[in-house]
Amino acid sequence: MKSILRFTAVLFFAACLIQTAVAASVDYTMTELGGSRYQYNYTISNAADSTYDISAFDIYFDYGLYDNLTLVSAPANWLADTLVWSPEWIDFLNFGIDGQLSALSSTSFILPGESLSGFSVSFDWLGQDVPGNQFFDISNPVNWSVMDRGYTNYNDTPEVPEPQTLMLLGTGLVGLLAYYRRNNARK
Repeated sequence: MKSILRFTAVLFFAACLIQTAVAASVDYTMTELGGSRYQYNYTISNAADSTYDISAFDIYFDYGLYDNLTLVSAPANWLADTLVWSPEWIDFLNFGIDGQLSALSSTSFILPGESLSGFSVSFDWLGQDVPGNQFFDISNPVNWSVMDRGYTNYNDTPEVPEPQTLMLLGTGLVGLLAYYRRNNARK
C-alpha cells in the first residue's frame, strides 16, 4: 500500500511540473442582427509566457459562407490600419479567395499576458447552420512571418480542464480509495 501511495505522490508532483502549451487566442461573441446578418466581437489575447508582442493579425472568413463583411469597430490605436475585405470584393477573378479582417498597429501592442477587445465585424451568413469559428494568423509586421495561428474560440464554450487538474483529481480519488481499503482491511 505504501508503494502505491509513493507512486501516486510521484505522479502528482510530475503532473504539477508539466507545462501546458499556451498560445495566442482569439475569442469571439456572436450577435444575431436579424435574418442572416450577424456580428462577431473579438478579443485577442497574448499568452502570459509568450515571447512576442502582438501588433498584427488576420482573421479569415471562408469563401462561400460569408458575404458583405463590414468593419463595425476597432480600438482607437488600431482603427487606421484595420481593414476588412469581403470575399466578393477581392475575388473578382473567381478564385475562391476568403474574406479577411486584417489589423495592424505601429503604436499599440498586445503584450504577453494582456488582451485587447473592441474589434467587431458584421456579415451576411450564407451557410446552413449558425456561423462558427474562423482561422487566424498572428504575424510579425517586420517580415510578415507567421508567429502563431489557430482557430477562433466562441467564448461560451466550456473550458477544457488542464492536465494538472485531472491529475490532482485522480490523485485524490486514489488516496480516498487507499484510505477506504486500509480502513476496511482492519475490520
